[in-house]
Amino acid sequence: GASPAEAAPTASRRAHTVTRSAERTLRSVLSGFVVPSEVFEAAVSDFDQAWRNEHLPLLELEEQHAVLAARLPGTLGADLARIIASHRDAIGARRPSLLADDAALAAAADGALAGAASSPQERPAFLANDELDLRPVRDAVQAALAAVPAGRERTTAAATAKPILDLCSKYAEGVRGARRAALCDLLAVYSEVE
Repeated sequence: GASPAEAAPTASRRAHTVTRSAERTLRSVLSGFVVPSEVFEAAVSDFDQAWRNEHLPLLELEEQHAVLAARLPGTLGADLARIIASHRDAIGARRPSLLADDAALAAAADGALAGAASSPQERPAFLANDELDLRPVRDAVQAALAAVPAGRERTTAAATAKPILDLCSKYAEGVRGARRAALCDLLAVYSEVE
């Protein structure tokens, strides 16, 4: 697949920011606000293109990591950086024309991302080849939170890590599942107005 930067709907915008902008515009239209037809058509096109990008979970995780890294408990910031780097290495080495290489790289990446030497997690079938499996991220966050002493410190750490856990929930069924959920949310906005 293409690199996350190349796969973005436009050269100057990243897919995750395009998705947010398109959803904001579509939510406004479905709430009854009037926008120029060019803006509406661009939002529909951007929404469709951006949600087809299998790198969305990676891009959003990188963004969350950049914002929260210094405030994350224990070694979680470094653990997330390692997961991100490992996944970027795996997708950078991929040659889409060789399916056997893709399968081998995906299997190797799963083992490296899972961080489990004994039995690497099986990759869910609903994930695209280059899509980041967020289960190791969720596991790293939960392990880091479990290591924090109970009380106010753990509450603060949990609140700090919540955006990352929310991201893991959002993509629990992959990009396609998150896209379906986004479409359902837009339909819910429309049905509330109507």
